[in-house]
Amino acid sequence: PTFETLLTSSSKLVGTSEAEQQTPVAANATAQTALDALQLNLRTASGKSTFAPGENLSIVASSNVSSYVFCYYADAEGSIQRFFPNRFANDNFLSAGSELELPGNMPFDIYANEEGLAETISCFASTDNLYHELPMELRTYDFEPLNVASLEEVRQGFNNAAKGSLAEAQIAVATQ
Repeated sequence: PTFETLLTSSSKLVGTSEAEQQTPVAANATAQTALDALQLNLRTASGKSTFAPGENLSIVASSNVSSYVFCYYADAEGSIQRFFPNRFANDNFLSAGSELELPGNMPFDIYANEEGLAETISCFASTDNLYHELPMELRTYDFEPLNVASLEEVRQGFNNAAKGSLAEAQIAVATQ
């Protein structure tokens, strides 16, 4: 997966007057809005991008803005399950700049497909807790197959429920 980082620079331009180096207020506001836009980053705890069939893995989620995180696992057969929040950790609030490791200390494991087939982990973050705004199909019990046809349907449910910022990040669980 590729992650983007927004960088700002406060360096002065050589050969320009002080007036020329002043940035208009509107441009500053736009730049600040871009920096404040909700970003969700997702990576494997090991840093690996491919796994042996059946290998155990963990993911790490982080965000630049305090948000509520929901994570789903789409297996090779097309079944999708919500694995976070769950019965072991129902508080899905993630503070800005902190990291959430899944499964962490929770009593479940995430394994790469035994047959070597690709699967996907997809997480969504919002500044609002969208749980009660989501379609019923997305509010089933944790670790149970959802009554949806694809991750696109999950994505659409979040887009329809979002009142504030919404971000998504995915990891392809590829095997070698």
